[in-house]
Amino acid sequence: GGEVEAEGGGGEGEAEGGGGEGEADGGGGDGDAEGGGGEGDTDGGGGDGEVEGGGGEGEVEGGGGEGDADGGGGEGEVEGGGGDGEAEGGGGDGEADGGGGDGEAEGGGGDGEVDGGGGDGEADGGGGDGEVDGGGGDGEVEGGGGEGEAEGGGGEGEAEGGGGDGEAEGGGGEGEAEGGGGEGDADGGGGDGEAEGGGGDGDAEGGGGEGDTDGGGGDGEVERGGGEGEADGGGGDGDAEGGGGDGEAEGGGGDGEADGGGGEGEAEGGGGNGEADGGGGDGDAEGGGGDGEADGGGGDGEADGGGGEGEAEGGGGEGDADGGGGEGDADGGGGDGE
Repeated sequence: GGEVEAEGGGGEGEAEGGGGEGEADGGGGDGDAEGGGGEGDTDGGGGDGEVEGGGGEGEVEGGGGEGDADGGGGEGEVEGGGGDGEAEGGGGDGEADGGGGDGEAEGGGGDGEVDGGGGDGEADGGGGDGEVDGGGGDGEVEGGGGEGEAEGGGGEGEAEGGGGDGEAEGGGGEGEAEGGGGEGDADGGGGDGEAEGGGGDGDAEGGGGEGDTDGGGGDGEVERGGGEGEADGGGGDGDAEGGGGDGEAEGGGGDGEADGGGGEGEAEGGGGNGEADGGGGDGDAEGGGGDGEADGGGGDGEADGGGGEGEAEGGGGEGDADGGGGEGDADGGGGDGE
C-alpha cells in the first residue's frame, strides 16, 4: 500500500504476493487453521541473521527495508514485514514478533517449497529461498521484499511497502491497524483486537492463531505463517481468511464480503477460495485480487504482488485504493471508511 512510490506487497514476474500456487494456501485457512499460529505462548519469529522476518537489514529486505519504509518493514515501531525495534511481523530484531527466527527460520517463510504463509507441500508465500514468491527471502523471491526488482513490502527511502500514512502500517486498514487491514489495533493480515499478523483474534501475532501466539517463526525449519496440511497462512475465524476480519471478509480485511483486494480470474496472493487460499477472493481469484493474471494485491494484467496495472506493483487496486486494494480511500488490505 502506501502512496505514489509505495510498492506495497508487490513484486514482479513470478511474485505471487501473499499467495502461492497450486494448493498453496497462503493467508487463509478454514476452521481452526491458524496461519503462523497455534496456541499457548508459542513465540514467533524474531531473531537475527541475514534473513530477518519480512524485513530487517542486509540485502534480504522481505517485508521491509530501511529509512521511512513502513508496512513491510522499516524501523522503530514499524510493524509488518519486520525491521528493527518493536517492528512486529516478518521478524527483525528486538521485540519483533512474527516471521523471524534463527538460522534457517526465515520470517516470511523457510526453505524448499514450504514457504511463509503456507504450510507444507507447495505452499508458497511469506518468503524463503529460491523462487519462493511472497514475503521476502533471497534470489527471485518477490512479494513482501527481496532483492533487485523485488519490491513489495519494503524497500528503501520513502517506499512505504505494506504501509500507508500515519500509524497505519502494512496493508493499511483503520486507525492503528497494521498489515492486511482489519479494524482496531489489528496488525498484519487483519483480524480483530490486537491480532497481529495473518489475522486471528486476541493478541495473536504473526500468521494468526489465538491467545498469545506470536508470529509464525521460531527456530529451525519453523515457517512463519505456516501450519500443517491445508491449514495455512494468516488464518482467522470462520470464513475470514487471509488478512482476516470477520464474516466473509477475506484478504486485506474489512467487513462483509470484501475479499482480499478481491477480484476475479487467476489472481493469486492474498487468498480466497478454490485452490489458492490466503487473503480472499472467489473462485481462482486469490489474494489482493484484480483480473486476469493479476497476482497479489490486485490490479489488471500481469500485475503481480501488490498489483496495479501492467507492471505496476504495490497495493494495487483502483482509484485511491492503496495497499491490498479496495475502493475509495481504502488503504492497505481494506478496512472500512478510510
